[in-house]
Amino acid sequence: MVGSAMRRFVPGLYLLALADAAACGGKSEVEHEPSGGGASAGGASNAAAAGNSAGGAGSGCPVEPPRERAPCNFVGAQCNYAVDKCSSVAFECELGRGAGAPEAGDAQLLNGAWYQSPRLDGASRECASFQAPNLPSDGDSCECFGQLECTFNDCAGRGQLHATCDNATWHVTESACPRHPCGADLSCAAGELCVFHVFTTAFSCVPNQCALASEPVACDCAGSSCFDGEKCSIDSGAVICSCPSCI
Repeated sequence: MVGSAMRRFVPGLYLLALADAAACGGKSEVEHEPSGGGASAGGASNAAAAGNSAGGAGSGCPVEPPRERAPCNFVGAQCNYAVDKCSSVAFECELGRGAGAPEAGDAQLLNGAWYQSPRLDGASRECASFQAPNLPSDGDSCECFGQLECTFNDCAGRGQLHATCDNATWHVTESACPRHPCGADLSCAAGELCVFHVFTTAFSCVPNQCALASEPVACDCAGSSCFDGEKCSIDSGAVICSCPSCI
């Protein structure tokens, strides 16, 4: 909650259209539940609720989202309102801003006013959030995960998966993991690197440590495939291990 420190209000700085927050990208943290009074309060409770719904002063969150800069007298956490099932918008009551005359320019002090807080709900998942064996299947729910397009190489299990999430449902296709040639007689699976040892003219396939670290193939992450005394270089995605001292 924004503190009670005096701050100038620049018109339009905090004014955000409620509709703009409707983009569905991450599940809202808190759904609004009106606080305060119950049915036993009778007409007084209904009147207070009516005042709050209009954005007026009250001791609890308004039933409806308040109007920007409407007066408030609310002490507590920010008030959250669902925009859709994946996102919400928050308002904060800034207290201690006594009414006063305009100062320099258009700045003006306000007395206890509601301000919409910029709120980024964001996607709650990314491709790296999913690892074998817990990979999505076609038709699984991905509600509020955001828009995702992922490729998973589960070559020891289901094969290569191409999975897209439309923020509601996973759409997954499965295929055999592709292999790529490594020398004349060897082929490496997806997720493996071809390594060529120049001095011994030997080819081998090793796990792609660079892919595991989400990095492009480079000696920094793949150089451990070379033996002691060998020098690493990369050629067309393959690891070349030369040995100048071995000649």
